[in-house]
Amino acid sequence: MGETRLFRQYGTAPLRDYFNAKVYLAPPEALRSQWKINRDTYKRGYTEDQTRF
Repeated sequence: MGETRLFRQYGTAPLRDYFNAKVYLAPPEALRSQWKINRDTYKRGYTEDQTRF
């Protein structure tokens, strides 16, 4: 849905092929580590102690 709204202003589908936008995040290391711990505990089934190094 968001992609459709973004590309409406560019017109037709062939015209959209000329645009490529990417967003990269550079969060602080503490936040990035917490995201990884959350991912490993909830999605991968590890305990929090197993995810810390």
